[in-house]
Amino acid sequence: MSVAFENMSEYAQHLVKTLDLEAHPEGGWYRQTWLSLQAAAGTATTQAAERGDVQRGTDTTDSEKAYAATADDLKAMKETEGRPLASLIYFLLAQGDASAWHKVDAAEVWLWHGPATVGLELGGYGDAPADESGRTFYTLGQDIASIDPNATGTTPKTEGYVPDASTTPVGHVVIPAGCWQRTVPGNGDALVSCVVSPGFTFDGFTLE
Repeated sequence: MSVAFENMSEYAQHLVKTLDLEAHPEGGWYRQTWLSLQAAAGTATTQAAERGDVQRGTDTTDSEKAYAATADDLKAMKETEGRPLASLIYFLLAQGDASAWHKVDAAEVWLWHGPATVGLELGGYGDAPADESGRTFYTLGQDIASIDPNATGTTPKTEGYVPDASTTPVGHVVIPAGCWQRTVPGNGDALVSCVVSPGFTFDGFTLE
């Protein structure tokens, strides 16, 4: 379950209002901002596709080939060329929020915006998430600014810091199709973008 709006910080509430986010079934708050109308299996032939890719919430003219996505656009896409090539969302995890175990039938790239880090846990490809010993943990955004470019690997400059598998700093994480994933509650508000390819559909979304 998503953290209720009234229980968020003023900063998180501001993001929800400004980015026009809504609660996601897995937890967190989101909005789809872009949907490719090029089909995953070829070039789209819908009338909507002739105007370019979908970019929601963009105040531009038709000549700039950006317009608001509609349910009819996606329906037409599925009926003609099939699934969109890719999709993009904003995803907000307010302090204390988390997303439940779930998997998507397409590759997903998490892109960190901050300010807080995001704990992202992967649970393998079984019928259910793997037990703790079979999981991989990433800290999205962890200590990126403190990485020494002259050091071997990802050792930060912070004195006394010893990196391990759970704290290796990353700015993005690629999650393969069909891999169980979840986030763990964080100690601050964190905004990310998620790119899914082929494009996300709830038909391909499994929530534990």
